[in-house]
Parts: sequence; structure tokens; C-alpha cells
Amino acid sequence: MRALLRDPDFQVLAVKDVKMRGEPRLRVDFRYSKELALQDKGPSIFEGWLTLSPRHSWAVCEGDHTMRRAGETGRYTWRVDLDEGPDRMPIVRRIVAGRVGPTFENRDVLDFRSWEYREVSTRELEKEGYGPIEGP
Repeated sequence: MRALLRDPDFQVLAVKDVKMRGEPRLRVDFRYSKELALQDKGPSIFEGWLTLSPRHSWAVCEGDHTMRRAGETGRYTWRVDLDEGPDRMPIVRRIVAGRVGPTFENRDVLDFRSWEYREVSTRELEKEGYGPIEGP
């Protein structure tokens, strides 16, 4: 994210406080024009918005943008469902993304809700076959 914000081709158009799904968010409207090596179709222009969650260490949690390239336009939407871990850091529970364009339409769901978060000792890792774990 830091590299993207420092890229001169990335423009922040507006920033505002919003509520989404009952949670406070920071919405960032943006435009990003970049020469990308995507099948030699020339520059791509991304325009849209994303939201950041102050409660989850400013994690990116939702977005919607269009991409224009070589006369084609596609729309991308995505959402990241987050939980708070024991150390107050965000844990990704699910990602839902959709893409619609002139020649494609699909929806992807990555579900991590059944994953378990727990601290594992060095001894347990070594026992599982990760080999010797050396400290700093």
C-alpha cells in the first residue's frame, strides 16, 4: 500500500468518513493510470474507491473499481471480512470478489473461517517436519 500511495501515477481524488455494514470506515476515491505489461494492450486506467477500517489497524476491507484498457472496460468489486486476533491485529476470514467485463463474468470466494489461529512453539514446528528453527 505504501508503494502504491507513493506512485506518481496514483491519485487520491477524495477521502471521507463513511459507515459500511454498521462499522466506521475511511473511503478513498482514486484514479490510477499505469502502463502495465498486460498482453501488450497499452496503459490501464483504474478508477474507483476502497475503504479502510480504523478498528482493524487500517486494513483495506472493501473496494469497487473499473479498469479501462484498449477500449474495454471491466468492473471489479471485492470485500474482505475481518476478525480481530488476540493481539488486536486483523485476521482475514473471507474474501469475496467479482469481475464483470465484455468477455468475462465471475465471482470468487476464498473462505478462511474454518482456519484456526493459535501460537505454535518452535518445538511443535520442528516436530511437524519444518526442520530446526534458528532464533534471531
